[in-house]
Amino acid sequence: MAEMQRFSQVETWEYDVDTGKISWSPGLFKLYNLPPNATEPDYETLLSFYTPESAAALQASVSEALKTGKSYQHELVVQLGNQTAIHSCISYALRDSNGKVYKLFGFVRDITDLKAAERALQESEARFRSLIEHAPVGIAILSPQGTLLQVNTAFARLFGYSTADLAELSFKDIVKPEDTDLGQPVMHEIRSDERRAHDLALRCRRKDGSPLWIKVSSMPIYDNAGQLLYEIVTVQDITAMKSLEDSLQEHKDLLESVINTAAIGICVTDEEGRYVMVNPAYCNTYGYSKEELLGQHFSMVIPNEDQLKASKTHSAFIAGDPNSSGEWRLKRKDGRLLDIYVTAGRLVRKDGKRFKVTTVEDITERKRAAEKLQETEAALRQSQKMEAIGVLASGVAHDFNNILAAILGNVKLLQRRLQGSDEQITVPLQRIATSVNRAAKLVQQLLGFARKGKYQSIAFDVSAAIRTVLDIFSQSIDRRIRLNLNIAPQLPRIVGDPNQIEQVFLNLLVNAADAIAPKLKEGHKGVISIRAEHISLPEEKLKALELAPNQTYVRVSVSDNGTGIPPEIHSRIFEPFFTTKAVSKGTGLGLAMVFGAVKSHHGAVEFETSADKGTTFHLYFPPDTNLETLDQTSTDIQPLTTLMNKKYTVLIIEDEDLLRNLLGDLFMESNFNVISAIDGEDGLAKFQKHYPHIDIVLLDMNMPNMSGEHVYEALSKYPNFPPVIILTGYAEDEVLQRLRSQGVKDVIMKPYDTDELLRRVFEFLESK
Repeated sequence: MAEMQRFSQVETWEYDVDTGKISWSPGLFKLYNLPPNATEPDYETLLSFYTPESAAALQASVSEALKTGKSYQHELVVQLGNQTAIHSCISYALRDSNGKVYKLFGFVRDITDLKAAERALQESEARFRSLIEHAPVGIAILSPQGTLLQVNTAFARLFGYSTADLAELSFKDIVKPEDTDLGQPVMHEIRSDERRAHDLALRCRRKDGSPLWIKVSSMPIYDNAGQLLYEIVTVQDITAMKSLEDSLQEHKDLLESVINTAAIGICVTDEEGRYVMVNPAYCNTYGYSKEELLGQHFSMVIPNEDQLKASKTHSAFIAGDPNSSGEWRLKRKDGRLLDIYVTAGRLVRKDGKRFKVTTVEDITERKRAAEKLQETEAALRQSQKMEAIGVLASGVAHDFNNILAAILGNVKLLQRRLQGSDEQITVPLQRIATSVNRAAKLVQQLLGFARKGKYQSIAFDVSAAIRTVLDIFSQSIDRRIRLNLNIAPQLPRIVGDPNQIEQVFLNLLVNAADAIAPKLKEGHKGVISIRAEHISLPEEKLKALELAPNQTYVRVSVSDNGTGIPPEIHSRIFEPFFTTKAVSKGTGLGLAMVFGAVKSHHGAVEFETSADKGTTFHLYFPPDTNLETLDQTSTDIQPLTTLMNKKYTVLIIEDEDLLRNLLGDLFMESNFNVISAIDGEDGLAKFQKHYPHIDIVLLDMNMPNMSGEHVYEALSKYPNFPPVIILTGYAEDEVLQRLRSQGVKDVIMKPYDTDELLRRVFEFLESK
């Protein structure tokens, strides 16, 4: 058989001495690996089943029993092939009346497993004793009363005692907690009869009094009845470990203090993106409590449109990609969006788990301040640029207007002299006049964007100006464009130059029509809306527009449903000479003139635009505060149809030779006495010489040696001084307003229409 069967039952046998017959119980056949139907073996065969030593012992005991009738008992080793078994054999002898042994009988039991268990127990006890003795930690076995039944060398050495000393002590005598209040409950817990192990740390002292931190582990052992047999106690010296723990705790407390008091938000997320740590600043940044965040996914602070990007960034960072720092747009609990600068670091624990340590800084206000600073710096640069261009434009305008005035004046003079001439002569002259007028308008736009082109400063009805422009504009636009007009009732007047403001409105309307044109080609309808209203603005809006506080404003809005203004050119649309139109389709001065002209009227311009939806320009003007302001716009001068009552004398003070000579010819041909002066000083000297025979003075503003303003101040000191008309190619608005308030009759800008100039002069003289 491959494996010997093991049985615990007792088998029997008999031996008849007279017949030599052996009788077995059925189980004995199994013990000896014999078939159940086999014949009992004879004595010699039986002996062969045992090892020689066991066979000899059995044979000796059988011989003794036959002789003396003595019983015997043996543990015999049976060798059955490659298997060995141990049998416990007990034999008794039966005697007849004569005392002769006639029968032996006995019992056989297989004790192989029992002997193996005994050996294993012995070996285990030996190993256990060796393990206790050589263990690197202190081990003691305590009786239920706490007596030290056994201790190992390490236990004795740890406390500084000898094993002899320990034989007379209990565990309570050896372990002396320094903190008595702590120690007594602890010892009571160790000595309690709860069926569980204990693991405690105690502060003790050695035999020599030196301090000692120990870790005590106690395991109570009970019998089947539940009674405590003994306790196995292990003791470890954890003094160094406790010192390290105290140091680590100090560092931990310091780190937590730094994290919890940090001004920036700090959080730790696991591989899945769940919060495992957040500091108070992080909670305050997003408006959540610590309890609301821990265990939740960081996506709760990510706007919907950035969810996918944030998830990919987190996964890539956890996998090792270092690119996770930068600006993010994140969401508070109340839904408000914040600009956050994120810095991230990766932490990998020894168990391989990876975490993301993130610091967040709310830079919303800083970014807004930076953007505001950039806007302010850009506005300053734009202002400085516009100022520089304005200085250049004003100088060019003055000289250019003088040239244009000379050209136009001479053309008009030729037209007067050649009345009734052939068209081959008059038509070219008219073309020249038309070209000069176009050039004059260009100069007017130059002065407009430079904020230096306001020729008048009078109170006028802005709604009337809008309607005047619309009457002109509506005749020239595509009929597919609908014009909507919405003017609030009782709209206040504004103060300024109505002609220039009309030009502002016209420029915006023309731009609106140009913006709609591409959509008309696609089959869409066009709409241009003009709205005028009287409004109050919040303080922050006034600051943003750089408008004077504590007052209302007239707002004129021009809207279209055109193509909109591309974002990349928003910052450039008011730059002079910047245009998106084709060559010869625009000068780039339209919006620059709008911006400059509105600013020169102490107003502001802003715009709203959306791709394919259109653009709205908002113009803000301060209203007229003087309800009795005199409208100084000149009335239409009726054509000169009657002769003058007398021959008047005109003093022409002009430093430009071409203009001075032109004016001299014009007025002499109109039956005036003409006195000409080459500059201000010459003009003042000739006025002194011919006063009071001078009837009217034509005075240039910008002259060498003595300006027109200074000349007028000198003239005004004379009693009953004659009317003065200012002729200028450019002058500061403040200067002209001051001269008007001092009595200047009129200001006529160069290039002027000589016929109009004659009408003005005639009207002033005849009205006297």
